Amino acid sequence: YMLTLYRRAVFGEITNPELKDIKDMNLIELICIVPLALLTLLFGVAPNLIFNLTEGSAQRILSMMAGG
Repeated sequence: YMLTLYRRAVFGEITNPELKDIKDMNLIELICIVPLALLTLLFGVAPNLIFNLTEGSAQRILSMMAGG
């Protein structure tokens, strides 16, 4: 069922007339989205990279919330 839904959503025919004029991304939009996509993939594969950066701040916040 999910594969059928995916096929219709991604490769299906555009039935809404308002969406027929939408164009593909231009260069500026692509330059903005590629680094975000790469960071998302990187942090998905190696989440410790971001956890190591935020651990000190998170510990400080937790200790303040605990009253110490």
